[in-house]
Amino acid sequence: MRPEYGPGVAVRFRIEELRPDDPLVAAVAVLRFDEWGAEEDSTSVLEWEAVTRSECRSDESADSDDGGLPFTLAAKDADGAVVGAVGLVRHDPEGLGDRSPWVVGTVVRPDARSLGVGTALMAELHVRARRFETLWVSTQRAAGFYARCGYEPVAGHPTMLRRRPAR
Repeated sequence: MRPEYGPGVAVRFRIEELRPDDPLVAAVAVLRFDEWGAEEDSTSVLEWEAVTRSECRSDESADSDDGGLPFTLAAKDADGAVVGAVGLVRHDPEGLGDRSPWVVGTVVRPDARSLGVGTALMAELHVRARRFETLWVSTQRAAGFYARCGYEPVAGHPTMLRRRPAR
């Protein structure tokens, strides 16, 4: 049985980093597909699962000189169900390879929104990304959320924001 979420309900969750072979990758892919699949003209959650796996740190990428990228964090509730996720990758939008790294796939299950899950995921991402001078994100609908997380608009790019982590 899924826990009840809503105003006044304390939600306990744990954030952990996913590996490509983690069974929770499929749950994150479903969240992302449900959120954006129709917009992206995707026909299969399997496409989203493949992308999500590629955004997880493997043993090989952990040993690379790529700054620990990529990685994906998932928030799990007390029952172990995924309630949110966020990733950090080397490159995202085509033609912007000079900007890196990129926050990707930030999603919170609809019944767990406005309960601090997304903010906690971003806070953990920021801790893990301290070594980077600037973090980038491209968003069509969540600019307000990212602004609350310390991101600022980029002149000339209406859907792009950046954050310079505190050192």
